[in-house]
Amino acid sequence: MEEKIERKPGERFLMWFLLALSLFIFIVAWRMPLNSFSSSGAFPLFIGAVMFLSILRILWKERKVFASWEWKEELSQTKPFAFPRQVVAYIVVLVLYILLLNPLHFWVGSYLFLVGSFLLLKGANLLRGMIIGAGMLVVIWLLFQYIFRIVLW
Repeated sequence: MEEKIERKPGERFLMWFLLALSLFIFIVAWRMPLNSFSSSGAFPLFIGAVMFLSILRILWKERKVFASWEWKEELSQTKPFAFPRQVVAYIVVLVLYILLLNPLHFWVGSYLFLVGSFLLLKGANLLRGMIIGAGMLVVIWLLFQYIFRIVLW
């Protein structure tokens, strides 16, 4: 007996968006140094590949269901359901963090990401966000320096 699954608005659009995002992650990871399986680019490359292949499999498996849907109608329902304004803004912040991490380096990029996230999500005002961001970076540095023995320069 086949189980009837209720489809949510924008499900197909979200799958294609996740496919593009996973391809983006894979390409960014591919550009990272990859000298061995323990290098900094190995895990993101693996995750990007797993995400990309998983979403491809879902799209292939559901192709008959998705083929009967109208793109225009689905897109009109997608924005309020899957992509409210705050979600879109945070996706932009995350993509900016990924793109600016290399030129700004870890400390500056991560600090700006943390402070920006606090402000965007209304978790703190500017001064409080700056203080919490600095404190979080100190905690991250202590964890990686003394517990994991990884130098974050």
